[in-house]
Amino acid sequence: KNEVKDFMNASFSSNKQRKLIYTEGINKFIEKPFGYGVMSAPVRGSNAESGILQVALEVGIIGLFLFLIILLYPIKLIFKSKDLKI
Repeated sequence: KNEVKDFMNASFSSNKQRKLIYTEGINKFIEKPFGYGVMSAPVRGSNAESGILQVALEVGIIGLFLFLIILLYPIKLIFKSKDLKI
């Protein structure tokens, strides 16, 4: 029973891995805020939510800013076309 429980926890509880990815990624981003270059980031995350961190590590603060603008601008246009206030 313990072997199965350990296997299930290792397979489905990825909080430790996420914490490690984010902690290491943020530390590397602070070390080099202008990025490491595309496909040269020192931290690779396999989770979908670490995509923004991956962008920050590869293209730096300027690339991250542009990525967020490209991501959020269409949302703003949609709200504007529906006459909703943000």
